Amino acid sequence: MFGTTLALDTQYTMLIILGLFFVVMMVMTVIPQKKRKKQQQEMMSSLGIGTKVMTIGRMIGTIVAINNAENQIILNVGSDENPTLITIDRGAIGMVVNPTIVSASSDDTVDDNLVIDSSDANSDDTQA
Repeated sequence: MFGTTLALDTQYTMLIILGLFFVVMMVMTVIPQKKRKKQQQEMMSSLGIGTKVMTIGRMIGTIVAINNAENQIILNVGSDENPTLITIDRGAIGMVVNPTIVSASSDDTVDDNLVIDSSDANSDDTQA
């Protein structure tokens, strides 16, 4: 009788462990999914004309027009002088591109010590 009670306890313990494992796995998949969905909604709500975006097909362009009725966006994937306009679904926006523009000021100077003399490099190669 003691052996059957121990076997039932072991079975219940295994079922409890498997149940806890299942609950933990569900929680670990649902929470990050909700977080990603919230970030995606925030990005979509921040879109406006002039925003530089990348599509899920890795095309980079600037938003020219937004058609909320048909849930479409018109992108300029060409240059400002020669625009190439494409119409995509709003869901095809992968991310907003934030370009970092480095501007050189007139106070910047070039350090001449960083220039490598090609004659010194050749003389080292010939001695080896």
